[in-house]
Amino acid sequence: MSEHSNELNEILAEHIKGFAKQRDIPVTKLLRDCDLPQSYIQDLKRGRKPNYETVLRIAERLQTSCDYLLGKTPFGGQDYHSLDSRVYSLFDKLSRLSDRQLDEVAECVDKKLREGDGE
Repeated sequence: MSEHSNELNEILAEHIKGFAKQRDIPVTKLLRDCDLPQSYIQDLKRGRKPNYETVLRIAERLQTSCDYLLGKTPFGGQDYHSLDSRVYSLFDKLSRLSDRQLDEVAECVDKKLREGDGE
């Protein structure tokens, strides 16, 4: 198993444990609810390859995203599923901007935040 795969497995294992704790779900219950062996976290750390269906089941149970569990995005907080659709649309649009354009958007956002609530 490659070093990159080991790192991803470690991230997945830690995110599962951390998010379960944040949600007050014992890891043993989470694994049982997802029809996984109690050794699953340790198996990941030993190199077991996770499959998509398993990661999806865990993410759904924890009410977060597969991307967050796999360390692909820092976004996985409590309100993941309740975000306004405008936020998702904005993420999609931002992903298509150049670095220069992203810097300009960041400056605009910073300016708006400094101005405070405009409503």
